Amino acid sequence: MIVKLRVFIVKYQNQIVFLLIMLFALLFRVIHLGSVPSALSTSETELLRQANKLIKNGFIPFPDQYFDLLYLYLIAIVSRITLFNILAIKIVQVCISIATVGLFYFFVKMWLNRKIALLAVLFFSVDFLHIILTRTINPDIFIPLMLITLLLSTTISLRENKVYWFVLTGFLAGLSFYVNQIFLLIPLVLTISFVFFFNKNKFILSAYWKNYLAFIVAFLLTALPFLYLLPRNIATIINYFNPGSVGNYLMNFGNIWSSLIYQSNYIGSINVGLEPILSPFLAITFVCGLIYTIFHLGRRKYFFLTMLLLISTFIMALLRLQNLDIFILIIPITLILASVILDYLLTAWFKTFPFNKNARFVLTMLLSIFIFLTVFYSYEKIFYAWSGNSFVQNQFTNTFDYKK
Repeated sequence: MIVKLRVFIVKYQNQIVFLLIMLFALLFRVIHLGSVPSALSTSETELLRQANKLIKNGFIPFPDQYFDLLYLYLIAIVSRITLFNILAIKIVQVCISIATVGLFYFFVKMWLNRKIALLAVLFFSVDFLHIILTRTINPDIFIPLMLITLLLSTTISLRENKVYWFVLTGFLAGLSFYVNQIFLLIPLVLTISFVFFFNKNKFILSAYWKNYLAFIVAFLLTALPFLYLLPRNIATIINYFNPGSVGNYLMNFGNIWSSLIYQSNYIGSINVGLEPILSPFLAITFVCGLIYTIFHLGRRKYFFLTMLLLISTFIMALLRLQNLDIFILIIPITLILASVILDYLLTAWFKTFPFNKNARFVLTMLLSIFIFLTVFYSYEKIFYAWSGNSFVQNQFTNTFDYKK
């Protein structure tokens, strides 16, 4: 029996590790879900009022509701069924969060390898920003889900060359407009990716033209209501992507990088103080991973990851209102880059000492300690510093009284 169990564990060790990480991610998101935070913030009650407004209008959205429409529909449907039960809404958000973590694993495994995917998904499962967005009623919880799903669908489309995958990708690209205004610039990312693939393979346009046509049709049909109301909301969008001046834009760009690895420039209901977004271990490995990918831009996957990070950062710097919520757009990319350098280190070390068990044991223990400290850092930040901070708690003192 013990031998069979050992054989089973060895055979399915990657699947077992992945399931354990998913359970770990679930635990981080559900523990004290109803009490951390203990009440609602002003922005949360406003979202609930918007959802109630949507319900009373027969689920027909108003022109100013199209920016967060996908999230508003979700909240409105759940609220209608549960009579605005806050815990039920947060449980749905936990499901969205866990789905994002799972899809993130499959995307990284498809682009890189299983080892990097397991490391990246472990770091993402305990990322404090994603967990806090899960625990609060916040439409930005859809940003990483939509981005990862769109990237995964695009990757499968180009690999499988099946028209239905291009239709699905076009549908997701159009649907992303209803998630957040920042996705209005995602076509720029897709265009740059296409230009890169076209330079690598000149026949990609002639070979895929029917599929691209199907993508465009699906995209336009899905985005049609948004595009129809776009002229009416153009002032809001211009104001959203308006840093004020070139100086402010450059300052925003610098603050984004500083907030990731050195010191945060944003104090609000998510961050406790001026601590950086990434833990010390992840900040160091992210920087090393970025340097590594820059020196290997000739490889398609590293070029794409680097360009995705840079373009996303350029887009974030355009936003008039800078806050921590929007950093969830680049957190998955930073964790992938951190995992890339860790995989390189492990591979190089084991090749250098293929038969030295002590050397392998030392590196494994050191990496385990750093990973444990990273997990503990997130745990303390969420359940002690963030949930116990008086400034943060003052942001969550509201309640929502539902009236039919």
